[in-house]
Amino acid sequence: MDNPISIGMVKADIVTARNALNRHDIDHLCALATSLGVTIPREIRANARMYSEWEASGRYDLHFVARKDSINKALRLAEEFLQEIQGKETP
Repeated sequence: MDNPISIGMVKADIVTARNALNRHDIDHLCALATSLGVTIPREIRANARMYSEWEASGRYDLHFVARKDSINKALRLAEEFLQEIQGKETP
């Protein structure tokens, strides 16, 4: 065998990949998706830090507030992006 691969190496790669996806940092997830060839809409990329902050602060800060129109816009952008991605899937 020229290039032996151990089970431990494979497990480490799987754990690393899973940990990269199990994050709430939308900036990081956008970068990961982009590195895999996914085009993330400009407005989602531009507001990624704010969306991550909403997720974290909304969970732990009882006094956290966000504008309803901003949340509705983020939801609309996410739904449009999801529809776009689903439209590109092959049956």
